[in-house]
Amino acid sequence: MKQLLEKCAGWLSAHPDDETTRELLEQVRSRLKAEEGYFVVSVVSRDDLVSEGYDGYSTDDSTMERIASSMGKAHTEYGEYRLSLRNACGNENVPLLEE
Repeated sequence: MKQLLEKCAGWLSAHPDDETTRELLEQVRSRLKAEEGYFVVSVVSRDDLVSEGYDGYSTDDSTMERIASSMGKAHTEYGEYRLSLRNACGNENVPLLEE
């Protein structure tokens, strides 16, 4: 997402001819600043559903959004996020803070 926003900001910067372009550029820059230091953890796609034996291609967008929301809740509210984070940091040899 960050790369896409940066690309959009670059394009918009080269085309500041009207008020709409300037407003869009400001929105993109604002979003980039808000996302600074944040990285996407996961994405769910129709192909993911198919790989698990479900008909992802006939699944509508609102159902996909509900699936993503449910997965997000499971990932964050039930502790899976912290466990995954610890495992990933350990696998990448990220040093622990000294207490």
